Amino acid sequence: MFDLSSLDPFAGYWSGESVVGPNPWTKSGPNLGRWGFRFDDARKNLIFDYEQSGPDGSGFDGHGVFCADPDSEDLCGFWFDDRGFPPFHPLRGQWSDNRLILLNTTPRGQGRWTLHIENGVLNYLIEGRLSAAETYSAVLSGQYHLT
Repeated sequence: MFDLSSLDPFAGYWSGESVVGPNPWTKSGPNLGRWGFRFDDARKNLIFDYEQSGPDGSGFDGHGVFCADPDSEDLCGFWFDDRGFPPFHPLRGQWSDNRLILLNTTPRGQGRWTLHIENGVLNYLIEGRLSAAETYSAVLSGQYHLT
C-alpha cells in the first residue's frame, strides 16, 4: 500500500505564480495560485484546496483528496473544481525519481499530474491530452513557496 507519510512535505500552505496553458475550459496566461494541504485526523487522507486568481480578476477553485489504495501500491486522487466535471475515475500514481506522478482518463481525454518539492519549492504540473491529441500539453504549471 502507498505510504501516505511520504506526502508529509506537502502539508502546509503554499503560494506562487502559475501559468495556465491553452485549453478549452479557461483563459490561458499567468496567475497567482495558492495551495493548502492537510491530513485528516486519522491521517488516512491528504485533503487539498487550490485557489487561482488572474490579473483580470478571473479565478478558479478546486478541492481534492489523496488516499492510499489498500488493494495496490497506488496513491489515488479525486479532484473537484468549479468547472463541474465529476471525477469518474481516480487519478492513480506513485513516486518516480522524487516526483509524484498521477494519471487519469476521463471522457475528455487523459491527464497527468506531476508534483515534487525541490529546494523548498513545490513544483506542480498538470498536462492534458484531449481525446484526439497524440501528445500531452501543459494545462497548468507553477512554483509555490510555503507561506
